[in-house]
Amino acid sequence: MHISIPVLVLGNLLVYLQNGSIPDTVISLLLSSILALFLKTLSLKEEKKEIEALFRNIYRSPEKWIEQIEMNYNNSLLNYEIGQIINNHTNINDVLDSVVQVSEKRLNYDRGALFLADKEGIFLEFKAGFGYFERDKILLRKTRFHLKRPDSRGIFVVSFREKRPFLINDINNIEQDLSKRSLEFAKQLGSQSFICCPIMYENKSLGIIVADNIRSKRKLHQSDLSLYMGIASAIGMALKTAELFEDKEKQFQSTLRILASSIDARDPLTAGHSEKVTEYAVAICGLLDLDSDTTEMIRLAALFHDYGKIAIPDTILKKEGPLSSDEYLSIQSHAVKTREILEEISFEGIYRDVPIIAGSHHEKMDGSGYPGRLKGKDIPLGSRIIAVADYFEALTAKRHYRDPMIVDEAIAELRKASGNHLDKEIVDVFIPYIQTTLGSGSEKTVSA
Repeated sequence: MHISIPVLVLGNLLVYLQNGSIPDTVISLLLSSILALFLKTLSLKEEKKEIEALFRNIYRSPEKWIEQIEMNYNNSLLNYEIGQIINNHTNINDVLDSVVQVSEKRLNYDRGALFLADKEGIFLEFKAGFGYFERDKILLRKTRFHLKRPDSRGIFVVSFREKRPFLINDINNIEQDLSKRSLEFAKQLGSQSFICCPIMYENKSLGIIVADNIRSKRKLHQSDLSLYMGIASAIGMALKTAELFEDKEKQFQSTLRILASSIDARDPLTAGHSEKVTEYAVAICGLLDLDSDTTEMIRLAALFHDYGKIAIPDTILKKEGPLSSDEYLSIQSHAVKTREILEEISFEGIYRDVPIIAGSHHEKMDGSGYPGRLKGKDIPLGSRIIAVADYFEALTAKRHYRDPMIVDEAIAELRKASGNHLDKEIVDVFIPYIQTTLGSGSEKTVSA
């Protein structure tokens, strides 16, 4: 049997007490034993606390694991969805709207906002956000932050200018570092804690992204800042990509306008015809509630609907008086030539149907049109829209062989052609538009 040292010491102590004296060595040993016993008891208490803490952690760990897993999952989806924005959106406003929607869905913040520098790089302006009351949105829209004042101490401006992020858990702690205007702005929005990160591309600041909590009391951490910095970087890439696409689109559209104007330039009398037909066609698209991509494609087809006339001799194109049969066939050939020329441009994406739509605007609902004698719904919708716009513009414009028709007479002609020549549904929505936009009267012309 194992007997502990304190028990043995206690037995010897009783013997010495009976003899009437206790040696110093025994006293020393006794004190050491008592100290050892005390330390052992203390150690056991600490072990007990550690065991209790361990069990508490084990009990709580599943909730923490689930919360962490959900956070990692959301962050992964956020990164994926922002990547999709970069790949799929070529318009800056679409990028901003999409980023805000994804952020609101995936991030655990009450509010978020995007600010971008204006084209001159002088002001920082609110562009999009989520979680704000309407009064806050009004304040954000009317507030601009000056980027060129060297003494500006606002967090937004400093973050943009110095290209560094900020994590503030209590705005009162930095009150002395803020300008009076910045402090008043923060108080009006009710901000207490927030994150602010610069949006950059190739080390150039484009704007800032901000997030804050006003309803939840969750403290912001370094992990929040790191996540937002990653988002800001992705937004910078998305914005730059969209900007490059928009610049390319502007160049493309400019080139097309020059090409389209080359047709009207051949004859001062018909100058502006293509642009007027395009204006009417776009209006009809709006009346039919067509989406923006379809409208843009029809707009371009309308702009080029007569481009094949570049191959028609001036002696026929500008002839005053009736055309011979051969001359009329030559004029009709412009529809085929339009399609052939436009097919050489290699339109892509939303513009891929431009050649066939532009080349089919002389088809008729009853199948008597040209060049393909298409009938009814076999005629592309864009072609049917352009046909109505072209018909009305031709009636109300001056030509070599006649004066322009007054609006009321042109409307009457539209109604006569409705159903057999022109699409009735399109004519029915276009006439009220003409009456409202241009007015009507027995002697009123489009140019009057």
